[in-house]
Amino acid sequence: VEEHRYTKSEDEKERERDLVNAEMIPLQATRLSWWRKLSELQYKMLITHQENVQNHMYSSEPLEWPLMTRGIAYWVSTEHNGQVHLLGNLVIWYSGTAGLLVYCSLLVFYLLRRRRQCYDLPEEEWHRFIQIGEVLLCGFLFHYLPFFFVERTLFLHHYLPAFVFKVLLLAALAEHLLFVIWRWPLVRLVFYCVVLCFVFAVLHVFRKFCVLSYGTSALSANDVMKLRWKDSWDFIVHM
Repeated sequence: VEEHRYTKSEDEKERERDLVNAEMIPLQATRLSWWRKLSELQYKMLITHQENVQNHMYSSEPLEWPLMTRGIAYWVSTEHNGQVHLLGNLVIWYSGTAGLLVYCSLLVFYLLRRRRQCYDLPEEEWHRFIQIGEVLLCGFLFHYLPFFFVERTLFLHHYLPAFVFKVLLLAALAEHLLFVIWRWPLVRLVFYCVVLCFVFAVLHVFRKFCVLSYGTSALSANDVMKLRWKDSWDFIVHM
């Protein structure tokens, strides 16, 4: 057991050294003029496929994106463990994924019921529910599924366009559920409480992880490890 623990610790230290020394993680602030930033951005967009990095330590697969298995490190301070790391809000991320499953389940349920001449929704609400799928669900799939056939290194940020549609679908689904339960005041009250708890949870997670979004706070090794809610998140601890 002790040998395994020692080996695991050494492996983690070796990986952290590799992360710190990676060329894509700048250790010093880069100061560029607005025109330099614009020209560099245009240049990078033109040659991005030519500089595609294979087997990057922060690359991820499309199947990992809905559960945010891996983030992306962009910057780490040389004076402390403060860093900029791309991670989404865990509450919104997982709720959006659950919303996709709930919408698809409801769609199948409604279709089966209508095949049996059971119309649970008024026609106006039914057409609205279908339009949600046509716009938001299809938008999500059009921005997500093609990455399964792309032969290049992929990162979490490739999922962001699809993520926008997923969040919009979650909001539309919540409005539909409110329409369904509107006739029951007690259930409606419970729904409002759930939404309120959801908002507070989103704000709490944002406040906790915003130090990784802005990189302005000095973090100790213990602070960084407390933010590692998933073992697959590779934060950098170098002091």
